[in-house]
Formats: sequence, C-alpha cells, structure tokens
Amino acid sequence: MMKKLCVIVVVLLSFIVLTGYGTTGAVCAAEKKEALNSKAQQNKAPERAVDPHAAYVRFHFQDLEMDFIFGSMILGATMNHGCEIGEAFYTAANIKDGDAASWQEQWIKMARRVEARGEQSLDKGRTVSARDQLQRASYYYRAALFPMLLNDPRFKETAMKSRALRLEDR
Repeated sequence: MMKKLCVIVVVLLSFIVLTGYGTTGAVCAAEKKEALNSKAQQNKAPERAVDPHAAYVRFHFQDLEMDFIFGSMILGATMNHGCEIGEAFYTAANIKDGDAASWQEQWIKMARRVEARGEQSLDKGRTVSARDQLQRASYYYRAALFPMLLNDPRFKETAMKSRALRLEDR
C-alpha cells in the first residue's frame, strides 16, 4: 500500500513540476505566449476582405462572364462525360475573347464535329462510343445557348438539336 502511495505522490509531483502549475512556470508560459502573440501581430499582413464573387482563378478568357461559364459549366461537365477537356480548350482557343457570336459559332462547330463522329460510331455498331459522342455533342449545342438571347431565331433550333441527340430516341 505504501509503495502505491509513493508512486502516486511521485507522479503527481512530476506533473506539477513539468507543467509549472501555479508557480513561475505558469508565469513563464504566459509570458512566452504573450511574446509570441505580439510578434505575430507585428508580422501579420494587413487583412483583406474576401470577395466571394471575385474570380480568383482564370481558366482561359479575360472576359469574366465568359471565363466563369467556361470554367464552371463547360469544364465542370467533364465529371459527367458532358465534355472532353481537349475539345473544350480547342474550342476556347478558337473563340474571340468577349465575343458572344464567336462563342456560339465555335461551340456549334464543335458540336457538329462530335455529332458526326457519333453518327459514324452508331453506323458501325459501336453504341457505347456513339452514346458518349452524342452526349458530348448535345452538351456542346447547349453550351452555344449560354450567350444566346431567347428571341434569337437559332435559339430554338439549337436547343432542339441538343435535345434530339439522345441515343434512346434513335
């Protein structure tokens, strides 16, 4: 019993000594913490307000709206096989920055190219390849709609073309 009591006392005293409980150790720890805080205040960069609407990453275009749509809607579709990154950047490279007509023209051009490949795959009986290509073509037609006004005569035609490319309708 005495041996256990001695062990407990030794452990307790060790804890008190190591943590500096209630003695100069606590004062030293507080002084160190205060010194570190004041040093951190001196080295701290001036705070900037974070703007949640600011674009901190540019994907391709200088035009902010065009770049936002390209980054979030177009490149974001790669996750669901709605787009191939190479095709997206190839198309973007041919678009004049800030020009909505150029955007529409190039996405429709890419959609037609991918649609033709999908039709060839379908004719050869390659239904999985055809499905993937026709799905991407459908999405590229849809991408052309983003800057298009509703009263544009091509809007309905392009939207219907995008919808008509479903493999199950063939």
